[in-house]
Amino acid sequence: MINQQNLRYEKKILINHLNKEQVRSMIRLNPISFKKHHKPRFVNNIYFDDNNLQLYQSSVEGDSKRIKIRIRW
Repeated sequence: MINQQNLRYEKKILINHLNKEQVRSMIRLNPISFKKHHKPRFVNNIYFDDNNLQLYQSSVEGDSKRIKIRIRW
């Protein structure tokens, strides 16, 4: 059984059409707000890909069945 408190959510938004102040405002005024789920800590990641960056491209294209090869500590 998955503990709901341990799930991590990521939301990706394209901001090409926004300037820096619009992005800051969007973050500050977000109705769901941003709250801390953990005590301050460092999370390190090393992501692996091939020479053609296929895993990165899969992520950018929003492929729902993509894979990530990483080391996290």
